[in-house]
Amino acid sequence: MFQNDKLNTGIHANDWKNWKKSKTSFSDCTGNTSNTSVEDFLDKVVIPKIAQTSSETRFESIIGSTSGPVYCALTLIHSSKEYYAGIVFSYFLGNAVLFTHTNEGYGIKFL
Repeated sequence: MFQNDKLNTGIHANDWKNWKKSKTSFSDCTGNTSNTSVEDFLDKVVIPKIAQTSSETRFESIIGSTSGPVYCALTLIHSSKEYYAGIVFSYFLGNAVLFTHTNEGYGIKFL
């Protein structure tokens, strides 16, 4: 990713070995069905918001909650709405979470 070793953090979004994946939902990626989880936020807030966006490639910041802490998702959305990816963070999380959706399904990676 970076040529300078001092900048190389070892975090590569295209390194799929540490991603949890599912064909059906973000919650199915991890098996976490808690209504306060980041997976629940992605399934119940981010996905519907993406469906409501205009049909152009765009960047969206999506802030919301299901019934727990407030999360913020910085999301890049393809004009087809079939492809999107981003990062989620919150005062509740001890880390950030990468997420992606492609024609192959959902992916989530805790940093």
